[in-house]
Amino acid sequence: MDSGYPLLQNARNPPNPPSQPPVPVSHAVPASAPRNINTLAPASPRTSGRPPPTVGSFPGHELTHDIQFLTKPSTSLYCPICHDLLTDPVITSQCNHSFCAACIQRALEVDSTCPLCRCRTRNDDLHPNLALAGLILELPVYCPHRRLGCTEVVRLESLRSHSVGCGFRPAQCVNRIWGCEFQGTLSEANNHLHQCPFEKIKPYIEQSERRFRELEARVLELERERKAWVDADKGKPTQLSPRQESPVVANGDSFHGQNGSSSGEERENFSTWPQGDIQCRRTISDHRAGVTSLAYTPGVLYSGAYDGTTKVFDAESGALIRSFRGHRMSVWALAVEQGAERFFSAGSDGTIKVWDMSDGEIHVEDGWEEGAAAAMSASAMEGVGEGCVRTLREHEGKVYSLVVMEDRLYSASSDKTIKVWNLRDLTCIATLSGHTDGVNSLIPLGRDRIASAASDKTVRVWDLATSRVIHTLDDSDSEILSVAWSGSSQGSPNGMLFASTYDANIVAYAGDQGYRKIGTMQGHNWEVWQLQYSMGVLFSGSFDHTIKRWDPRMFQCTHTLRGHKGFVHALALGNDNLISGCADRTVKIWR
Repeated sequence: MDSGYPLLQNARNPPNPPSQPPVPVSHAVPASAPRNINTLAPASPRTSGRPPPTVGSFPGHELTHDIQFLTKPSTSLYCPICHDLLTDPVITSQCNHSFCAACIQRALEVDSTCPLCRCRTRNDDLHPNLALAGLILELPVYCPHRRLGCTEVVRLESLRSHSVGCGFRPAQCVNRIWGCEFQGTLSEANNHLHQCPFEKIKPYIEQSERRFRELEARVLELERERKAWVDADKGKPTQLSPRQESPVVANGDSFHGQNGSSSGEERENFSTWPQGDIQCRRTISDHRAGVTSLAYTPGVLYSGAYDGTTKVFDAESGALIRSFRGHRMSVWALAVEQGAERFFSAGSDGTIKVWDMSDGEIHVEDGWEEGAAAAMSASAMEGVGEGCVRTLREHEGKVYSLVVMEDRLYSASSDKTIKVWNLRDLTCIATLSGHTDGVNSLIPLGRDRIASAASDKTVRVWDLATSRVIHTLDDSDSEILSVAWSGSSQGSPNGMLFASTYDANIVAYAGDQGYRKIGTMQGHNWEVWQLQYSMGVLFSGSFDHTIKRWDPRMFQCTHTLRGHKGFVHALALGNDNLISGCADRTVKIWR
């Protein structure tokens, strides 16, 4: 998956969502390259198809206003791939061409040659172009509040600090959260504060608000306890649990198996889920880049994105609880360890990071500060990541899937291996080898087996006691992207196994018949990226922007969910809801 022009490799770095115009790349890119060649351009909107403008986005930053340069920047300061000002510029040691670091790294994942001259180029040949970076940061620009009266001209590197403190910046009273409606410039807002009536009663308001939050949290806790007792009396689980014996996530698949509906257990429920009409109930739009992975545990939703961030949300309200940053590239997999207050993330940088949630601190993000963090260079990013307690670096390629099962963590990688980690000391205790191409997805089959899907067009079933392959399903004509399992009421690996492919098919195998192929489901137009099984129903997410619900007994589509405006990268199940993550930067909750 990481050599030549494999189809899946390019799919792991998709283009901008179709809602945005595609970004053209250099003419030097060969026409024979894969169809998703627009991945060479960053995911954020860029100017394209016209000469470099004098007004554009601050390189590497996400300001909400335009920036006007004092004079038109030289065309030599623009990236030949994205046609915008260079961001974290790097220069090739072989041909001395300069590009944005992110642009050329994505380009080399598709074709290991320079996009301009076709010279053979590797990541090791890229070095920071400090001279160009310095020239860009020294460009003179007008204050963004020029139209409001500010006449300052500052260097680009000083624009952010100047803009924050500019007396002409539009501002509201700091007591607006309590009801003050004053609006004006920053200077006027500061003068108003001395006369603001809300400032005088602020201590009383804050104390009342604090008590209200404490009462609200206590009510929520009591309600969860009440539901747990009711569910225990009914002999059913407290949360929907798709697969596995312990909370697990693999490429966005979440499992809580003993109580799981994917084990074939029918539970008492008066709702029609997952049958009947399913609609989008909530859309979460906190991510600044496409969502690539999901995980769910009772009451908490985790999501990873292209920009290397992982966000934690309250599953009931959709409110952002905390944001983590540590990966330099896309986060393709998340897994949560129940009871340990920690979770795992993995992605394109080849690392697995261990995150600690035990401090209980709630971090409310400020959009401006996050924009500054997003502007950090790749080299600086290595040291970022509050809450990261460990980084596992045993893999030699991108990590696409994670599964937590009992006291083990399983990881699948483009280096063709599956690694087994001891959760107590986080050491690698075994490596499962056998695939001849990158491994894309993992799914537990009961307590002692696991299935893996790979770009070598096979699905392999492993005996975890011996670390050996006991079944190889090799009848596919295309790369296998995801696997799902229906389970069985006895907890044995004899249910139905489903595999989705790059050629838009979903194949069903009978576990009680030696994993014999028994049917194929067709209906998607593009590759099927994710599968999830719940209570006799199979869900699939595709690059055709849709999610389909299937009857696996009849091999027919019973419903198509529309609403996303990009590639559907991730699916998860939780509390009688389907959760989807998309390249359009949103997480949607369906029911």
